[in-house]
Amino acid sequence: MYGSAEEIEKRRQQALEKQKQRKENLQKNVLNENVPTNTTNSVSSSNFYGNEKHENKLKHNFNNLSVTKPYQRPMSQNVNNNKPSPAKIAPVFLRPLKITFSFVTEDRFTVKTSSYSEIAVTIFKTIPSKSFDPKTRNWTFHYRDYEKLLKEVQNNVSLKNSNLLIEPIPNFALRIFRESPGDDHLRDMPLSEYIEPKLAHTLMGFQKEGFYFGVAKQGRVLIADEMGLGKTYQAIALADFYKSDWPLLICTTAAMREQWAAKLRELLPRINPQKIICITSGQDLGVESANIVITSYSLMESLGATLLEKKFGVLIMDESHTLKNNKAKRTSVAEDLSKVAKRVILLSGTPALSRPKELYSQISMLAPGFASFKEYSTRYCDGKLTTFGWNADGTSNLEELNLLLKKKFMIRRTKDDVEHDLKEKNRESVILDTSLIKTNDPNLSQYADEFSKSKGRDREEILLKFYSATAEIKIKAVCAYLKTLLKDINLKFIVFAHHRVMLDALSDFMYTQGIDFMKIDGTTKHDIRDKNVARFQNEPRCRVAVLSLLACSAGITLTAAKMVVFAELTWTPSILEQAESRAHRIGQTDDITVKYLLAKGTADDLIWPMLQKKQHYLNKAGLNNEDFSDNTCISAPNSAGNITPYLTKTQKVTPNIAIPSTSKCNLSDSRLTETEKKTEDEIDWGDEEDDLLLASIDI
Repeated sequence: MYGSAEEIEKRRQQALEKQKQRKENLQKNVLNENVPTNTTNSVSSSNFYGNEKHENKLKHNFNNLSVTKPYQRPMSQNVNNNKPSPAKIAPVFLRPLKITFSFVTEDRFTVKTSSYSEIAVTIFKTIPSKSFDPKTRNWTFHYRDYEKLLKEVQNNVSLKNSNLLIEPIPNFALRIFRESPGDDHLRDMPLSEYIEPKLAHTLMGFQKEGFYFGVAKQGRVLIADEMGLGKTYQAIALADFYKSDWPLLICTTAAMREQWAAKLRELLPRINPQKIICITSGQDLGVESANIVITSYSLMESLGATLLEKKFGVLIMDESHTLKNNKAKRTSVAEDLSKVAKRVILLSGTPALSRPKELYSQISMLAPGFASFKEYSTRYCDGKLTTFGWNADGTSNLEELNLLLKKKFMIRRTKDDVEHDLKEKNRESVILDTSLIKTNDPNLSQYADEFSKSKGRDREEILLKFYSATAEIKIKAVCAYLKTLLKDINLKFIVFAHHRVMLDALSDFMYTQGIDFMKIDGTTKHDIRDKNVARFQNEPRCRVAVLSLLACSAGITLTAAKMVVFAELTWTPSILEQAESRAHRIGQTDDITVKYLLAKGTADDLIWPMLQKKQHYLNKAGLNNEDFSDNTCISAPNSAGNITPYLTKTQKVTPNIAIPSTSKCNLSDSRLTETEKKTEDEIDWGDEEDDLLLASIDI
C-alpha cells in the first residue's frame, strides 16, 4: 500500500528537502525586511488578513524575532534598549491554558492549571484562604472565596490573552455544598419513642447511624451499604418513622417480594397482615385498601397508572441500580412515583454497576430537577458531543462526585468499616488445566481474530459469541477442578455460572459424583427457591449450591458456605461482588475463599482486565471498594502428567503451560495482547441493553 522500502526512503528525503527550503525562505524574510514581495507568485498577506494594517503588523512581528534566540529573557530595567518589544502572538497560535475548579473536601476547593502560569500563581497568593501542598503542588481555598477567585481569573487581561479556558464548579454542585446540615436532634432521644420498639432494639449501631442520616435528609436518601449489612432494616425503620405519610410502596426483585413481606410482619407486628399486599401478577387487586404494597419492577412498570392513582407517600426502591437507564420505561414510572411521594428510600450495595452516568436517574428521584443530564454528565461523565450524539460513557471529577453524594444523598459503609469481627475474604484466580481445554478450537481463534478487527456494536456481538463459546470449552476443566474440591467432605461451597450449558453440566457432574446439592436458576419457582436455600443452610449433607449468576447474585443468604466458586465471569464487577456477598456477610462464622476459574486463550483473557478497569473508576467515585487484581493466582492440578491419555491414539494432549504463582494474574497470550489493549481502551460494558443481550445468550 505504501510502496517498497526504497520508495519510502526517497519520499522521506524529498520531504526533508522541502522542510529545509521552507526554513531558509523564512530566514530570508526575517533578515531582509525591504525585499519586495513577488505578488505574482505568492498570496499577499493583506489579502489573507483582509487589510494592509495586518500585513504591516505581520512584518513587524517577523522583524523582531531573533533567529538564534527566539525566546529571549526580558531586559533589565537599568539597561538602555531602544529596540521595540516583541509583539504578542495571536491567542489562536498559543496552547490553551485550562484552569479547573473542583471540590476536594466539603468546604475547600482546588484550582488546577494545565501548565504552569506565573500570572495565575500571583492571583492565587492574593486569596486569604490559600493553601499550597508542595507534594501534590496543588492550591486549595475555602469555598467562601470561590466567587472572588473566579472573578479575578476571569477579569485578568494577561490570562485572557493566553487563550484561557475556565472550567468552573457548576451551580448545582455549589448549591449542594453550601447547604446546611439537616436536623440531628433525634440522636438525643430514645429511638423506641419514634419507631416500633422491637425494631429499635434490633438495629445495630451503624444501622442507627443510617437511620439518622435518612431523617436528616428528610427521608430522601440512598443507603448504599455494602451487601450483607442490613439495608432492609434501616429502610423499614425510616418507613416506620414516616408512617404518617403512608401508604408505603416497596419495589424489589421478583424473588424478594415474599421476603420483604415476611420481614415487615416480623419487625412491625402492629401492622395488620391483611393490609400488606404482594402483587404477583398484573391482575392482582386490593391495592386500594392496602397500607403496604410490595411489587416487582416489571409489574411496577405495567401497573404504573394504577400505582400513581394510589398516591404513595413513601417509596422504598430495593436494588435501585435496576433503574440505571434513564431512558427505560420502568425508570420513567419510578420517577413519576417519586415526584408524588414525600419520602423516597433507595437501597443498593452497588448503585453504579459500571459508570457514573448510571447514578443520574437515582439522584434525580431523590432531588428532582437538581441538574439536567447534560449538566451532570458534562461534569462527572466527561460528556461531549460526538458525531453519534451525546456521549456520557466516560468519567471526570470523580473525587468531587464522591463528596457530593455523601453530602446530599448517600450513606455508604463497608464491612471493614462497621464489623471488625467479620471474617476475612480471600480471592484466588485459578488457571484451569490447559490439557482439558481445546485452546486450538477454530472457533476461539476466529472470534479472537474477528474481535481484534471489529469495532462498535459488531465488536460487542463478537465478544458475546466468544463468551458463549468459552462456557462450553471450559466445562471439562471446571468439573475436573471441582472434583478436587469435593475431596474435602466437610466443605460446603457455592458455584456460580451463567450459561445454561454450564449450569446443566455442573448439575450432571454432581449427580455422577453422588453429591447432594441444590440448584437455583431463572426457572426455579419462588417456593422451591426458598426451600432450596433453607436446605443448604440447615442440612449438612447438602454440600453444593449450583446457582445462576443473574438469578442469585442478590436477595439470598448462604452463610453455610465457606467457599464461593465462579465457573464463569461476567463483565459487570458489581454482579460478581454481590454474588460473593451471598456467603461473606453478617452471620458468617468462618473465613471465606472466593475462586475465579479462568481459562487461558478464551474470552476470560478479555473480560478479566475489563472488570479490573471498571472497578478502578468506581472506586475513585466512592461507589466500590473491591479490587479483583488483589488476588492470589494459582494453577489447577494438571492431568497432562498422567500416562493414560497417551495410550489412546485418537486423543491429543495439550502440553502443560507453567503459570507462576503471583498476586496479579495475567491471562493474555501473544495472540491476544493487542486485543486486550483495545478492550481496555475502547470497550465499556454495563448499559441495560448490553445486559439484556448478555442475558439472552443461551447455549
